[in-house]
Amino acid sequence: MSATHPPDPERWERIEEVCFGAMQLEGGERVSFLEARCAGDPELRAAVEALLRAGDTRPDFLERPVVALSADPGLTSPEVEPGADRIGPYRIVRPLGHGGMGDVFLAVRDGDGFRTTVALKVIRRGFDTERVLDRFRQERRILAELRHANIAALVDGGATEDGRPYFVMEFVEGEPIDVYCESRRLPLRARLELVRTLCSAVHHAHSNLVVHRDIKPANVLVTPNGVPKLLDFGIGKVLDADGDASAVTVVEERALTPEYAAPEQRVGAPVTTATDVFGLGMLLYRLLTGGLPWEPADGSGGESEGDRKAGGRRVGSPTPPSRRASGLTLSAEVDAIVLKALRERPEERYAGPLALADDLDRFLSGRPILARPPSAVYAARKFVARHRAGVVAALVLVLSLVGATAYTWRQSLRVAAERDKALEVRGFLLESFGAAAPDRETGDPVTARAMLDGQAAVVVDQYADDPELRAEMMIVLAEGYERLGLFSDAETWAERVVSDPEVLDAAGLASAQTLLAWTWHQQGRSRDAETLLVEAVARAPVSEGSASSPGRSTTWASYRRHSATTRRRARLMKRRGRCERSSSGPGTGAWP
Repeated sequence: MSATHPPDPERWERIEEVCFGAMQLEGGERVSFLEARCAGDPELRAAVEALLRAGDTRPDFLERPVVALSADPGLTSPEVEPGADRIGPYRIVRPLGHGGMGDVFLAVRDGDGFRTTVALKVIRRGFDTERVLDRFRQERRILAELRHANIAALVDGGATEDGRPYFVMEFVEGEPIDVYCESRRLPLRARLELVRTLCSAVHHAHSNLVVHRDIKPANVLVTPNGVPKLLDFGIGKVLDADGDASAVTVVEERALTPEYAAPEQRVGAPVTTATDVFGLGMLLYRLLTGGLPWEPADGSGGESEGDRKAGGRRVGSPTPPSRRASGLTLSAEVDAIVLKALRERPEERYAGPLALADDLDRFLSGRPILARPPSAVYAARKFVARHRAGVVAALVLVLSLVGATAYTWRQSLRVAAERDKALEVRGFLLESFGAAAPDRETGDPVTARAMLDGQAAVVVDQYADDPELRAEMMIVLAEGYERLGLFSDAETWAERVVSDPEVLDAAGLASAQTLLAWTWHQQGRSRDAETLLVEAVARAPVSEGSASSPGRSTTWASYRRHSATTRRRARLMKRRGRCERSSSGPGTGAWP
C-alpha cells in the first residue's frame, strides 16, 4: 500500500487554497484563474486539477473527513508500511481514506473471545511536523474527554514504531446524514428530530470546553437504526474559561470547510460556541433544502484573500429555506428558526445548542417558538392548534351558554314588557273606575258609559309615544263598549286598531278583527262579519288553539283575548247555522 510521498504541509495548504478558489469558477474563468495562480508551477496546477477532477466526479468529496481518492493518479493514497498489516495491537483490514495529513484505516483487534472493529487514524509521513503533531495530540485529548451516545467515541491511542501518533475511534457504520434523509425520504419531523438530537451532542462538547468548528453532513453519520453520530473533532478547539477559542488559535491556521464555515471563521475572528450554532443551522438548511443558503461566489473580483481561501464571498442575506425546499412544506416558523441560527453576528444567534433544540422542540410540540417576535395573536393561534379538540368543546359550551343567556334575556325582556303592559292596563282601568265616584256638584253617580267616554277622550294623546300600548287600550275601550251593548262605539275603536295592522302581533290583530266582526254581526252586517272572521282565523297562530299552552310568539294578554273572541265567533256561527265543529279544537271550523 505504498504511495507517492505526500507534499509538505505548506505545499498542501497552497494546493487547498488554489483548489478552493477554482471550485467557485467554471469554464474559461476557471482556466484563467489557474493560469494566474499556478504560473511557473506546473506541479501545483497538476495537483489542483486532480482535486478538481475528483470534485467534479464526486462533488461531496471535500465534505468528508476522510475520502479514498487513490484511484486518481494525481493524489496520494492511504499508506502503511509495505508488507505491514498491523499498527500496534490492531490488524489493518483496509484503508477507509485519507485527509490532508492523516490516513484512516478500518482495523480489528482480536482477543480472547472478543473482536472489535475500529477506525484507526494515523499521521502520514511528511506531515509529522511539530505543529501537526500538536494538533493531532489535541484532537486525541478532545475525544478522550467526550462521552456521549451521539459522539463517536475514542477507544484507544498510541504511536507507531517510527513515532507517529495514532488514535483509535469507534467505527460508525452508517450514512452521511443528508444521504440518510434523502434515501429514506424522511418527513420534516424526522429531520428536525435528528438535528435536535445532535444539539445535545454539541452541547456536551461545549460543556467540556470544546467547540467542534466543522459541523457538516459528512461529519454526521446516521446508523441503520437511526442514531446520529458526530465525527471528526480534528479541527476542534479547546475553549478557555470564557467560552472563547482564540487563546489556543493560531491565526494563520484556518482549517475549515468553506461552504459551512461561520462568518467569524472566514475572517479569522475568534471562534466561540456560537460557531457551532451556525454549523447546526447550515446542517439543518442542507437537510431541509438539499442546498446551501448562499449561492456560490461568481469570481468576478472584490474578494479578499481570506474570502478566496474560504470559498468565495457571501453576498446578501441567506435565502429562507421555504423558498428552496422542493420535497418538504416549510412554514414561516421553520424559516425563523433556521435564519436565527444563521445570523451573521454571533450574539444574534441562539445562545447555544440547547436553545436551538428548545425552539425545535417548541415547533414540534405546537408551542410558540422564540425565534419569532412575541404576539398574543400568534400565541393564541398556537394554543388553539395544540388543543383543538378541547377548544372546540369549550367553544361549543360557551356558545351554548351565550345562546341560553340571550334567550333568557329576551324572555325576561318580554316578561318585563308584558308586566309593564299589564300594569298600564290595570292603571287605565283603575282610573276609569275611579272616575265612577259621585259627581261632587250633583251627587249623581257616574255611569259606566261616562267612565268609558272619559278614557276615550284621553287615550290617543296619553299613549301617543307608544303605538302598541295605545292599540291595547283601544281594544280595552272597544270591549268595554261592546259589553255595554254600545256596538257602534265598540266598532269605532276596533276599526281604529284594525286599520293599523303593523302595530300588533298576529294574535293581537286577529283578536281585534274578531271583535270588530262581532260588532258588525250585532249591527246586522253578518255577511261582512263572516268574511272578516275567516281572515282572523287564518291570521291567528296555530299555537294559540289551546287555552292551556299559549304560543311563545304571542303575549299572554293577546292569547286570552283571542280565546274569548274565538268563543264569540263560535256563538255567532251557531246562530247563523253555519258552524261545523271539529275534533281538532276551536278555530278549525269549515267555512262555506
